[in-house]
Parts: sequence; structure tokens; C-alpha cells
Amino acid sequence: MKMEMLWVHANKSQKAFTLIEAVISLGIICGVLLIPSINYQQQLVVQQEKLALLEFQNNWHNLVNDSFLYNE
Repeated sequence: MKMEMLWVHANKSQKAFTLIEAVISLGIICGVLLIPSINYQQQLVVQQEKLALLEFQNNWHNLVNDSFLYNE
């Protein structure tokens, strides 16, 4: 009797993720996580341009200050 109960319990259909559902879920999660990296190269170029302009501005400002101080 005990063996029959184990057999029935083991063969009982249970709700669970299938392999296809798991693959689809992982694909969706990976896609959502990759969204911010899509525009990364364009943002990198924009940030480098901003940094270059700021560096030029600082160098120019320092040059003007030095030439004013030293009357050159």
C-alpha cells in the first residue's frame, strides 16, 4: 500500500517551468539587462567630446591668466 502511494505521488502531474518557458524567461531577462548597453558607444563618443572641450577650456583659461599675470 505504501508503494502504491509513492507511485501515485511520483506520477502526479505538477505545475512547473518547462525548458522552453525557462529559455524564454531567460531571454527576456537578458534582453532587459542589455538595453542600457545598446547606446554605449554613442554615449562614449559624446562624453569624450565633452571632456576634450572642458580640457581645452581649462587650458585656454590658464593661458589667459598666466599671460595677464606675467604681462605677456
